[in-house]
Amino acid sequence: MTSIEEQVKNISLKAEDIKVTIHQIVHREYNDLLPSKSQHELLNLIKPLLGQVNKLDQKFEIELQPKIKAATTQHKDLLDEFNKTRIVTHFLQKICLCHSELILCKSCESNQFVKCATHLQTVKTELESLNPSSEIKIFKAVRNEYINQQTRVVNTINDVWLSILNWNMSPNLSWDSMNGHLKTSLKIDMKTLDNSIQMADVLQAMDILQSLHPKLKMFSQKLHTYLLKPLIKFQALTPVMEEKENCFTLKLTKKKIHSDKFTKATANVLLYKKVLDVIRFVKNSLFKNVDTENSTKHLEPMSAIGTFIWKELSESIIKDHLSLSVPSSNSQMEKYESTIGETLQFENDLRSEGFIPDDEDVLSKYIKDANVHFANKVCQDILSEARYIILTEMHNTIEVGVMNDRAAIAIPTTNTPNKEGEILNKKIKNILMGIEAVEDDFLQINTFAFPSCHISDCVQKLMDFVYQTMIKATESPYPMASQMVYSCRDIFDLFVNVVPTYHQANLKLPQLAALHFNNCMYLAHHCITLGHQFQNSLPGQLNSSSTTFVDLVPVLRKCGIDCFLEQLRSQQKEILNLLEPCEQFTQVVTINGSEIVKRSFNQIIHHLTRVAKQWEKVLPNNIFKQSLSVLINTALEYCLSAVLKMEDISADEAGQMHTLFTILIDRVPEIVRDCTGCKGEDFVLKDLIRSYSKFDFVIKILEASLQEIVDMWHGGEGSLATCMSENEARTMIRALFQNTERRSQALAKIKHQQSSMS
Repeated sequence: MTSIEEQVKNISLKAEDIKVTIHQIVHREYNDLLPSKSQHELLNLIKPLLGQVNKLDQKFEIELQPKIKAATTQHKDLLDEFNKTRIVTHFLQKICLCHSELILCKSCESNQFVKCATHLQTVKTELESLNPSSEIKIFKAVRNEYINQQTRVVNTINDVWLSILNWNMSPNLSWDSMNGHLKTSLKIDMKTLDNSIQMADVLQAMDILQSLHPKLKMFSQKLHTYLLKPLIKFQALTPVMEEKENCFTLKLTKKKIHSDKFTKATANVLLYKKVLDVIRFVKNSLFKNVDTENSTKHLEPMSAIGTFIWKELSESIIKDHLSLSVPSSNSQMEKYESTIGETLQFENDLRSEGFIPDDEDVLSKYIKDANVHFANKVCQDILSEARYIILTEMHNTIEVGVMNDRAAIAIPTTNTPNKEGEILNKKIKNILMGIEAVEDDFLQINTFAFPSCHISDCVQKLMDFVYQTMIKATESPYPMASQMVYSCRDIFDLFVNVVPTYHQANLKLPQLAALHFNNCMYLAHHCITLGHQFQNSLPGQLNSSSTTFVDLVPVLRKCGIDCFLEQLRSQQKEILNLLEPCEQFTQVVTINGSEIVKRSFNQIIHHLTRVAKQWEKVLPNNIFKQSLSVLINTALEYCLSAVLKMEDISADEAGQMHTLFTILIDRVPEIVRDCTGCKGEDFVLKDLIRSYSKFDFVIKILEASLQEIVDMWHGGEGSLATCMSENEARTMIRALFQNTERRSQALAKIKHQQSSMS
């Protein structure tokens, strides 16, 4: 190796000399432009050096490279062997440690739970650091021994835990009756522990073996289900604690409650005391001195129990007690301060017992938001009452009209309003709430009036309730008043969404569909002025033009109109079904065909008469006439359409149709004969029937001559031209009369006269 190093060093020195020489030659020739050695001389200078380099390279390949490869392989083998030895040594060290710990655990006395658990935990940690899938016999043996000893220690601790806790429950537990809970009891028997066994050691050992939290969780769930939850649900249940020779028992008993002295406030106080009694019983009997010993301070078993059940427990307290004690009036709000103080004290007591953390305040947050809950409860009560009214039967009706229309009342304003807004005087309040009748002095009949008709009694009660709520809003502070006003708006939305669905079957009946139409129009009528009536009397920002119900008017009207239009379409369909046997009057000349038409007409008159009697008692007079006219017009248009489609009408057919149509048109007054609102007003009904005049002229044309028809047309200015088009008149002439010169002249006159008019 030394000669090789010297040869390499000599070659390096020669290479440096040659490099300097070449640099000087190149510099003189290309920089100083001086003649220098030729390329051949330079190559001769380098060749000896190249020969020495080649010899040295051959020497490397022949002598050193095989030795280097052999040394590298040997080094790798030695390194692998060393790593294997180190792994085995590390494995054996851990196995020896596990073996030592298992021997120490086995040699511990049966009551030294903490030492046993510590040794087992050390073994567990060491075994987990090894490959769990190892098949080495010594590893499997140590692992099996660990499992056996751990099972033995855990079972021993579990037996101690179970011997301390004794639950007694009735098999007939029910949340519908508290009698089944009277047999529930929890006995904590500390006598089962030897003098050398401490509860703190049991808990610490379970914590080391990671079985403490599962045990506490199971115990917590039983504590909540069998003790705390029944005490919350049943006010008469109360816990009773007994102590005898280090044995503690908690039982549920029934306590008589004096209803005259029992209030919501006292119910909360009693509940808080019962919950605290149970928690303190568990802490003082089961976990006594656990928090004071340094070795178990970190366990905090009461905190763990609270973590497991506090969420569900607090929800039960809020749902079954605090939510029910939320005030429902302003006077009750003043008495609510005591409940707030008691709840804050209850949470402080729970913190002092270590049951909840210092930052836990779910109950106090709920109780401090009493104003919000109060407002929400008022709104819920309002909507609940409104829904109850809405869902009552709509058959019972009352008559309303101009003289009892509260929406037309002009509310006077006082000259000395207080800072909360104007207060309505007692008389106006009674009128609006429906207690007193509306007096003439408060009406503005000529300005705003609701027509006489019938509405459902429940709708009148609903409107009474709305006025009562609005009056309460005028007497409430702004936050509450705003909630009440918007609840009144929600009442109308509730009506629109509930009634068409809940009364869907009833609304298919003619009378109830008309009644629903009136109900919607009645509510919409009041919504027009409701905001203006109370605007000056509401507190705060509600005392402005923004307080309005006008936007609900089209919604309510649409609800009523859609229902009634659907009823009209249903009645029209029924009329067309009754006319279907007439077969477009094609068989009218036959005896059977004539009888069928007569029977259909009689059925239509009977049907319309029945509908008219139902509607006449409910609808306003003008709506009643218009609705009835639409149905009569449906029958007339069917007849007109059938006649105008005929291409050939014989004299017998024309005479028969004239007779039948005359009977029909003459019987139309029968439909409204018994209707008090239409007596003596047949001409008005005829004017409202769109096709009445046209139908009347068709009857005349069926018996008229060509000249009479031309005279009725009278150059497009006659009475016939006012209700029938040129094409319709020409069509009837072609169908009634044969193709003669006279018919052609008549058709030409109508056409010529019509052309002249255009």
